[in-house]
Amino acid sequence: MVIQRKKNGIFYIALISLVLILSCLLSCLSFTPYVASALAEGEEYSQVLEDLEKDENFDKSKYPENLAKLELQVIQIAESENSELFVYVYNPSANVKELIATSINISTSKNEGLYLADDDEGKTYINYDLTLLNSDGVFYKYLVEDFTVSTDEIRYYNISNIYRAFDYLIDETVEGNEISEVPNRVGKVFTAQTLNGETTYTCTEVETIEIVSKYVGFLRYYNGFKLYNESCDSHFVAFSTDKPIDKLIEAEVYFVSQEVLRTIFVGAENVAYGATTENYVALNYTETVSNDASGLFGNKYTWNRIEKVSDFIANEDLTSEAEAQLRNKEWVLRFYETTFQDYGLAGGKTQIYTEVSDVSILRLKFETDGEVFSLGVIDNKQSGDNTPDNVEKPWWIWALLIGVSIIGLILLIALFPSVFGAIFKAIWQVIVWIAKGIWWIISAPFSVFKKDKK
Repeated sequence: MVIQRKKNGIFYIALISLVLILSCLLSCLSFTPYVASALAEGEEYSQVLEDLEKDENFDKSKYPENLAKLELQVIQIAESENSELFVYVYNPSANVKELIATSINISTSKNEGLYLADDDEGKTYINYDLTLLNSDGVFYKYLVEDFTVSTDEIRYYNISNIYRAFDYLIDETVEGNEISEVPNRVGKVFTAQTLNGETTYTCTEVETIEIVSKYVGFLRYYNGFKLYNESCDSHFVAFSTDKPIDKLIEAEVYFVSQEVLRTIFVGAENVAYGATTENYVALNYTETVSNDASGLFGNKYTWNRIEKVSDFIANEDLTSEAEAQLRNKEWVLRFYETTFQDYGLAGGKTQIYTEVSDVSILRLKFETDGEVFSLGVIDNKQSGDNTPDNVEKPWWIWALLIGVSIIGLILLIALFPSVFGAIFKAIWQVIVWIAKGIWWIISAPFSVFKKDKK
């Protein structure tokens, strides 16, 4: 099942994340209804400290500057009368290293029973863009874009993590992959309740699971010839977590897709990109998938949506680089399939395919020691290099190359018999000389033995 949301714009290009896990107990205290009065009047928004200080439990001294803490912490939220949602963030290193939040994962359900459904996508984690409204020292106020507050009497805001842009100076990279956004753990459920026109907020911390090692790539399977060459690109993400997993049951994945038209003619290359699309995919360990393989000479392949890395490596013909990246991973999610079309033209060719980027795992349901967990995931947004990670070549290509070579040689011989006759005569003479030399080497010891005997 795939849920898509269209979104225009270019995502950050970069490499792996440094995740720092901290808890903030103060943010889990009860909030007064005054925080909820932060309103939007046209384009004018109240200041971050003006909102926070309306909460009688807020103590500014509890949020000191700390240059060593390069992280973001969500300390409060607030709803406006215009049904907007605000997020208040503490950045300890703001005066030296300003880290701006870019997006946030929010589910409008409690932590238990998260799921993905076409008619109720708000129950799972959705990635929302953030817009910075204003800041004061280490405190920042953000607007959650494209989010409308529900009219329910009790509203839940289950936040797994908040992202910031990748920074080459402080974040680690991944060979063969790029990282655009880095996660910061939140792991909190904010509950807003409105009674008699007044809204109060409470906060509880919830358990999460963190991705500690990750690789994004795809395999290309030949579907066959249909007046053009067509293949199936099977996109995957391999990963390990900070918690043991005996059995991975379900997974939800976010990613961005974009169609590409690539033309090459007389050495000149041109690439055109379509609009980007946000996708949400729910996977189950019982699901299997296969490529189309309906074309001439197409090869049929079947794979599991969820599998162990050991099985993935054993079943696929991977490049040495991809296999090296996968060796320290535990699980593989085969989350999306796209079509690769290759049209050969005189003097060039045209390719139509889909690029997948900003892959992020949102939720994992798994079993460990007989207990089942369904947890929000702390994960970055990571992209592959758009090069297949397998080395398979369809057998018919080699047969075609050999056949064309033989036919071409026969035609050349027929067109230039005298030239090729002289070439073959010279080659035959060389072969005779080599054969005589080999025979002399082999027979020489026997000749010496016969002379000694006489």
